[in-house]
This record gives sequence, structure tokens and C-alpha cells, in this order.
Amino acid sequence: MLNVTGASLSLSSSVSGQANSTKSKTGGYDFAAALAETSAKEEAAHQAAKADFLAYARMTPAQRIRAAYLSRHKLTEEDLARMTPAERKQIEDEIKQEIEKELKHHTEEKVLKSIKMI
Repeated sequence: MLNVTGASLSLSSSVSGQANSTKSKTGGYDFAAALAETSAKEEAAHQAAKADFLAYARMTPAQRIRAAYLSRHKLTEEDLARMTPAERKQIEDEIKQEIEKELKHHTEEKVLKSIKMI
């Protein structure tokens, strides 16, 4: 899933390493080149985080619940595909129950709000 915090941490910790490894023709450090390289990596990380966010934002509530379930159980869709039919059915049933529970909760919440408005 999303790991924006980890991406920004790894970028900031790599700046000093880039500055030490980037040398100019005079034997000193080429900070301009290191800065440009860091900026390009930060932009790539930004674009990746943006794409991850947009993909998540476009998910239906059921897809978000499924993604959260898989994440909590440290599973991927590929892991599910490799499971036996019985194992996969058990996981799919648990996900279905979570979706139904959330749907019921939100429906009850809306009903209660609408009653208070009357």
C-alpha cells in the first residue's frame, strides 16, 4: 500500500550519501549535481505517491475494505491466487462479512442522522 513516510525518509537520508559520492572535476563535491539528482528522485517519489493516492481515491468502499483486510493480514492478491480454493473461499467470506458489516453500520448511521433531522 502507500508508504509515503518511508519514501520521504529514504530520500532525505540519501542526500548526504549523494553529496559524498558526487565529485566535480576539481576533486571537490559537486553539490549542484547532487541536488539535481536528489530533486529528480524526490519528484519521482512524489509522482509515485500521487499515483498511489489517486488509485486509492478511485476505489469503491468495498475495494478499500478489501485492500485494508489484505494489508492487515499481510496478504496480496497474488497470495490469494496461489491459495487452495478452500483457503481462498475462507478469506473471501471474511472480506464479504467485513463489507456487509461496514455497509450495515453506515446505513444505520444515515438512518439515525435522517431521523434527527426530522
